[in-house]
Amino acid sequence: MSPSERAPEPVIPPKRILVPVDLSDTSLKAWGLARQIAGKVGAGIEALYVHEPGSDAADPVIPADHLSEAQKNSIMGKVRQKLGPSVQLQFAEGFPNEEILVVASRQPRPDLIVMGTHGRTGPARLLLGSVAETLSRLSSIPVLTVRSDWKPPRAILAPVNFAPYALKGLTSAAKMAAALNARLDVLYVGSAPSAQEKAAFDKAAEALAALNSGREPRLVVRAGNPVQEIIEAAKAYDLLAIVAHHKSFLEEVTLGTTAERVIRHSPVPVLSLPA
Repeated sequence: MSPSERAPEPVIPPKRILVPVDLSDTSLKAWGLARQIAGKVGAGIEALYVHEPGSDAADPVIPADHLSEAQKNSIMGKVRQKLGPSVQLQFAEGFPNEEILVVASRQPRPDLIVMGTHGRTGPARLLLGSVAETLSRLSSIPVLTVRSDWKPPRAILAPVNFAPYALKGLTSAAKMAAALNARLDVLYVGSAPSAQEKAAFDKAAEALAALNSGREPRLVVRAGNPVQEIIEAAKAYDLLAIVAHHKSFLEEVTLGTTAERVIRHSPVPVLSLPA
């Protein structure tokens, strides 16, 4: 999705959840969280396995190229051994970033993508990138990323910068909090909000309370580096909800978006909401 395109209004609580899997530990943790959310909100859930060209031919679970039907069935069988024999499962061949977006664009479209991220840093991230980080930037539907163990979401933190797109994103965060019966707090990193910004938040908070069983979100203010402060504050919560806002090409190449850097290091799952 280009920065000029407007993302559709997120469907929250989700009715259909798509979970890309690759049988890694983080992938299985993402499947567990997706099942927990699906059970909570009554959503359907489907897994997607993407075979990437050039996979290690020495790995008997994931052969290299030119898969036969027998090889595909073998992979599907191994996935079902991990996820359950009756799981709804799609198989695709190609590059994961591209194939996940293609599958997510088909009707009926999923309302949420849940996936694991390995949290690569340094040269490994520069060379390989992160499928989860890329999807959080390109997807027109919310993406929930899981890097480590998780707890059932009971407290959600939503970082904002008081820009209109961020305040609008709080609506989706409040709807998710209500669907999960969770508390929603709002984090602002910077100097004390101006009177105008505080008034804008107070107005938004009243509307958010109506979406979350009358529970008005609490505003938390911290000073410092935004990414570092978000990650530190997240330690007291079960889930982060952040709006994935597009930056210029140069900013993305040199620094990455705030959402991508938070996903890379967050101690809790991150719900990326498209701006």
